[in-house]
Amino acid sequence: MKATRYIPLLLLTCMMTLPLQAQVRKLDDSGKKPQWAENAMEKGFIIGMSQGGNLKEAKEQAMLDVREQITEAVAVHVQSVSTNMIREMVHNQKSDLSSAFTQETTTQTAKRDYLAGISPSKAEAFYWEHLKNRQSDQQYYAYWLKYPFSDLELDRLVRSFKAKDRQLTERLNNILDLSRAFTSIEDLEKGLAQLQKMVPLFMDDRKNRAEVGVEKFRSLLQSVYIHDQGSKPGVVQYSLQVGDKKVTTSKKPAIQSNCAEIQNRTLGRPVNRISYDDSPCYEEPGNYIEVRYTIARRPVTKKFPVDPAAEKIEITLLGKITLHPEEGKIRFRIRSKYDTPLTIISLELNNEVADLQIYQKLDQQIPGKGTHQVAVSTEPFKTREGFTSAEVNGYIHYKAMSKGETKSLRIYRQEARITR
Repeated sequence: MKATRYIPLLLLTCMMTLPLQAQVRKLDDSGKKPQWAENAMEKGFIIGMSQGGNLKEAKEQAMLDVREQITEAVAVHVQSVSTNMIREMVHNQKSDLSSAFTQETTTQTAKRDYLAGISPSKAEAFYWEHLKNRQSDQQYYAYWLKYPFSDLELDRLVRSFKAKDRQLTERLNNILDLSRAFTSIEDLEKGLAQLQKMVPLFMDDRKNRAEVGVEKFRSLLQSVYIHDQGSKPGVVQYSLQVGDKKVTTSKKPAIQSNCAEIQNRTLGRPVNRISYDDSPCYEEPGNYIEVRYTIARRPVTKKFPVDPAAEKIEITLLGKITLHPEEGKIRFRIRSKYDTPLTIISLELNNEVADLQIYQKLDQQIPGKGTHQVAVSTEPFKTREGFTSAEVNGYIHYKAMSKGETKSLRIYRQEARITR
């Protein structure tokens, strides 16, 4: 009963093809049409069929048909990567997709890449016909290609893809690990670029992992900032950081100042160093050195203040010096011009007429700018009887607490009051 259903269908098919054949006239062929071309199939082979305006075009299109059939056969067994990528690899197309797959999975130990072995030179047989459409008078070529493709060859291709697929997984894991183990801006940029190429390759959960990784690398690059690492007068010290983590970069920053002269720079390290001369700067607010990087297409900048008065020291003596010879006390007032803390390290006073000669080591700390009272304790000293005042000469020696630079204030004919 089933056979009777198919016989009319076969007769109908033959009746439909007869008018089509009558419309086409064969002008030439490559010989007797083989059975594999008639049937369009043969065990252990793929039969590629196509048409073209000339013989070369028809042959190329038939080879494309072979590759497409191979693509579909492989894609059935390898569903974890993009079918488009498999197609491009089988068709040997040089695109971003296939190039990314090749770059990410190529190993130096590979003996043979079966994906690159699909070639027209391996075709076992071919057959072509030169045809003419009677109605349109258009001529064209039909081409059949018999390409060996056994189950063994399919297995080789599938195994080759799966091996590369495993390499791709390993590569993905290594790149994702880099998002935690990075040490430089270049690590982050490289990881981002590689993951962006890999995302289109996947069809499984790895696609989501790669997409999440892309966003993480982008976020890390967007979070880079410049952190002051103990800058001091004459030297800017800073690091590039992601959170609390210092990172390096081979990128060269733009460095500029509104007054200071840049002298030396040591860059590309966990802590970068820029030395400068601030002598051209006026002692006023607003002086700066700016460091600017471009990272992930955004500016990363920081302005470091330049204070030419920083660590400068200068004092003046105010009013009279008070002497208490019997008590061994000396008192005077000074004014410190700058904010820099300083230490008075010694005091010298003398007056030959009053028979006054004092040298006293001190460790008197002055916190910074402003007027300060200085009280000196020493051994009782003598002065000539009858003197209640005298003009004294001498020095106040002092130094900055930070740099240790020593300076001296000369005392010349300064009035001193002597109390008894």
